[in-house]
Amino acid sequence: MKKALAYWNQLSVWMLQHPAVYFLLISIPVFGLIGLWDILWLGPRGLHFMRQTDSLSFVMGYYQFDVPFAEPRIYNLVGQDGKAAGEFPWLYYLLAQVFKVSGPKLYLLRWLDFLIVLGGIYAFFRIALHRLKSLMAAYITAWLPFSSTVFFYYATGMVPDVPALGLCLMGLSFSYFWLQNGKKTYPWWALLCFTLAGLTKITVLVSVLALPGVLLLFASSNIVFAAIKKQKAMLWSLAWAIVAFGLSAAWAAYANAYNKVNCDTCFLMEITPYWSLTKEQIDLVWIHITEYWWPDYYQLDLWFVWGIVFTGALLLLMRKRNPWTLLFLPVLLGYAVMFVLFFRQFQNHDYYVITFYSAFALTLLSFQEQLRDLPQKGYKVIQLVLLVFLVMSFKRSDKGLDHRYAVQDDFAALFQHYENYYQVIDSLHIDSKAKFIVLGDNTPNGGFMAIRRQGFGIRDTTGLNIPQAVNMHQMRQFDYAIAFKGLDYTDSLKQLWGLQPILQNDSVLLYSFH
Repeated sequence: MKKALAYWNQLSVWMLQHPAVYFLLISIPVFGLIGLWDILWLGPRGLHFMRQTDSLSFVMGYYQFDVPFAEPRIYNLVGQDGKAAGEFPWLYYLLAQVFKVSGPKLYLLRWLDFLIVLGGIYAFFRIALHRLKSLMAAYITAWLPFSSTVFFYYATGMVPDVPALGLCLMGLSFSYFWLQNGKKTYPWWALLCFTLAGLTKITVLVSVLALPGVLLLFASSNIVFAAIKKQKAMLWSLAWAIVAFGLSAAWAAYANAYNKVNCDTCFLMEITPYWSLTKEQIDLVWIHITEYWWPDYYQLDLWFVWGIVFTGALLLLMRKRNPWTLLFLPVLLGYAVMFVLFFRQFQNHDYYVITFYSAFALTLLSFQEQLRDLPQKGYKVIQLVLLVFLVMSFKRSDKGLDHRYAVQDDFAALFQHYENYYQVIDSLHIDSKAKFIVLGDNTPNGGFMAIRRQGFGIRDTTGLNIPQAVNMHQMRQFDYAIAFKGLDYTDSLKQLWGLQPILQNDSVLLYSFH
């Protein structure tokens, strides 16, 4: 027994010296139980298929058309030659270069996003370990805020919010350890991470903007600034905020101008604040949040835990205050402001809540640090309770992911019939620059991802869609049209263009304008 205890103590010491091993030894099996290792190999699937294919379309634009970095393109020809801009496309450009070696493996975007956010959570785990001096408490603190269905779905879901969150957490880690040990390269790494995070999703910069104010409150503390002069700390924190926010705002201005010049309407970078909506619109947003998204943000019992954590962190703040126990407060207030400014987007975009998870993480860290003053037995009991909730949350995320991938998204339905149809088109030696009309497509880029060509989509034969398509055909000189057999476009195609299919299989009809 004594030998076993001695070995355990040695192992604990070794794990403290190698926290990455501890982090991965627990996390890798958990990811397997949740099903992430299977999901990571999938192409675009499930809820928010539209946003996934938009992201992939930017990647394919760089890969297939070899355009300059500052002139991104997508498959959809709503804008001139498909020119369109959204978030800063550094990840898409990087992946396009990888595609030039590996070929277009669409699932690699899932891997890239996942590895970045995993690195961010590990970086936050290191902060928690340094503050709490306990591997288990640090692991709970690092993962409980992110143990939700929404997070795990989008951690591999090809949306920019996830890598932005990961980069922001990395930046916080570099800034934290710079204040601890004064390592000269750390503030530069923090600047890079914060800037890329903001460029990828500007809303994650709430934490960065909060840092200078929090550090200013403790500028006279010898404990906080033991290794670094306070003036230098303030200058760097201001530099992080100004550079990251300034470059992010500059890109947003450029993207808006780029879209306007090229007449693109796919990516509108505007806020829709609470006060600009009617009562009916506000009620509809709340219905979506509370009835559709709320359980996927966190389960009800975990919301109860968060209520205790937030209340406890606020009450205990009077006892022990330092930048890292206080930081959650301005970050939380900042995200409350963001929620009001982007209120309309929360109706159909559940992934907007992902950046909020950093506020939950900082709150739990503050709460956990305050609890260290409790008697050891009471502290361990609380950690055990939190661990139980973490395990339960992981388990529920597994079921939540199964449900999300089982649900057939209306926007993804057509893609299932077209997927990999580009191989058929290639076999017919159709030029890669040929322009297509995709009939029945509800997404800007989904159908075009399947055929790997540019073009224009028509949702149905009603209203202005067909007349618009006629104008598009005359103006842009389309070469081919493609339709799903289950949607009846035969009469419309005969009447408008006199077309007969040149190829048909069990589900797809291919037409030529030549």
